[in-house]
Amino acid sequence: MSSVNFQVLTPFSRTRNIIELGDCLKRQGVTWHLLCVEGENKLPDLGSWIHQWFFAPPPEGFFIGHHLVNQFLDRVGVVDDDYYIVLTDDDFTEEGFFKKLEAYNDDIIVVSMKRSNKPTGADAGCPFGNLMACPENMKTCHVGYEQAIIKGKVAKQYRCEGVYHADGLLLEKLWAERMESFRFVPDAFVYFNYLFPGRTGRWDR
Repeated sequence: MSSVNFQVLTPFSRTRNIIELGDCLKRQGVTWHLLCVEGENKLPDLGSWIHQWFFAPPPEGFFIGHHLVNQFLDRVGVVDDDYYIVLTDDDFTEEGFFKKLEAYNDDIIVVSMKRSNKPTGADAGCPFGNLMACPENMKTCHVGYEQAIIKGKVAKQYRCEGVYHADGLLLEKLWAERMESFRFVPDAFVYFNYLFPGRTGRWDR
């Protein structure tokens, strides 16, 4: 059994994805935090490895996913030596994803991300193709929150701004300030918007 603890933070509202995403994460031995806005439905007990948290809505114009993660960091707190990763409620990981990362002890691990291998058309307004884990991609619009697995002692010192691409700005800042703390693992993949309707069959796996 690995002594490395991975904690997944998920801004959560798409209850239709709870089973599929939950199955993916449970068999990988992580702790899962569902971050919800006050007034969302409270889920039944899904096991001791899942925690549901409720926070006030974001200020007007503040991207909700970043707000919920900030609220978790502010109000719940983190374990210094545990790793934290943000996966939205339609993201996914490859099988054995966290197993690939157990051997590392760097403060910040960056993995690669698949955004589908074909254009998505009208069903999802985001680019396609892979974002590879490498120093050259540590800049806004070339790396996403989902790609960063960050130790709690670092994560608790940073917050996202309110704009949609603030995760890229945050990771760019981390790279500028803590370059020596990074480890790149290009052969480990998260899948962006994997559970988004219309993406079936659009993945190289």
